Parts: sequence; structure tokens; C-alpha cells
Amino acid sequence: MILRREIRKTVSREARNIERQLFNKKPVCRLCHLRAFNTIVLSMRNTLLQRLRYQPSSLDISLHGLTEKQVKSRPIADKWSIFENLAHLARYHEVFTERVGLITSPGTPLFQPYKADNDPGFFAWQEKTYQQLMHDFYADRDVLNAHLASLGNEQLQGTARHPMYGLLNMEGWTEMFLLHEAHHFFTIIKLAAAINPNEVIGV
Repeated sequence: MILRREIRKTVSREARNIERQLFNKKPVCRLCHLRAFNTIVLSMRNTLLQRLRYQPSSLDISLHGLTEKQVKSRPIADKWSIFENLAHLARYHEVFTERVGLITSPGTPLFQPYKADNDPGFFAWQEKTYQQLMHDFYADRDVLNAHLASLGNEQLQGTARHPMYGLLNMEGWTEMFLLHEAHHFFTIIKLAAAINPNEVIGV
């Protein structure tokens, strides 16, 4: 099992500094406290930032004790494996990062529904080992989290349109990102139960 706390050691200093500013509950001085407070007020809602930071920790439970062979197996023949679900989510970090750049720029782009099966980048992620995929997933997530936390009010007001969900601003798109990810995390825990039906799921 690849633990998040081990992988986070490789995260960039910039990402760690931004997270520390936003989430440190014991600021070392009053000035630091005021700066952190101002950052939160002028940035994305803290509830979204907290979910971005902690939602992937559910994988510590659902993947606990699984081997690479099990993760890559398909307990339901015509459905993605756990590994394929993870590759999809890892690739979508990259897709969403590109979309964030467009949303926070002038204009209102139209984003078509993302289809992994038509994306060469999705298949590239499947070429990685399980360990490398998880390492890169967590590293990319920390960079994405830091970038979203650094957006100012004007950037958060940027919008893009989806043919089904309509016009959303940056926080709306972040909410959609989290809900999409949560759906796949739920799928992963169901697949883990199918792989090890007699095992207790949990750490």
C-alpha cells in the first residue's frame, strides 16, 4: 500500500508553503495569522479547499492490503479495474488543470464532456506501475490544490459552460471535479469488496 504521508515528502516546497498558510491552526505570530486569514477570505471557499485536500485519503481505506495484481484485475469483466479508475482520475488532474487555465482567462469557453476512452493521455497513465501511478497522482494533486488555493477573487469569477450542467464559475467547476472524483472513489471501494469479499475494508 502506498501511503499518502510517504508520497507527500516529494511534493514541491511551493505547494507545501501554500497549504501551510491556509491550514496551519497555530500561526507563529499575529502577522502570519492575519495574512492567512486574508488569503482565506480572498480565495476559494475553505470547505472546497479542505475537500480537495482530504478527499483522496479515502484511498487509504479502500486500497489497504491490495496487491498490484488485485488492483489491476477486473472483478466485473466489462467494467474498469481499480487501476483503470485511478488512471482515469490521475489523467483528469491534468485535464482539469488545463481547464482551470482557460476558466481563469478572459472569455467563456465551452467544455465538452470528457471521454477517457478517446484520450491517449488516459492510456499513457495505464502504462505506469501501480506505485508510480499513485506517486504521480498524489504529487499532481498537491500541485493542483496549491494552484486552486492561490487563485484570487477575479480569477474565481471566471466561467465556462458545460452542455449539460450550464454555466459554472471556478468554484462550480471545482465542485463538479470533487463530485466526479467521489463517484469513482465509491466505485473503487465496491471493486475492493468484490476482490476480497471476506476481508474487512479499512486500515
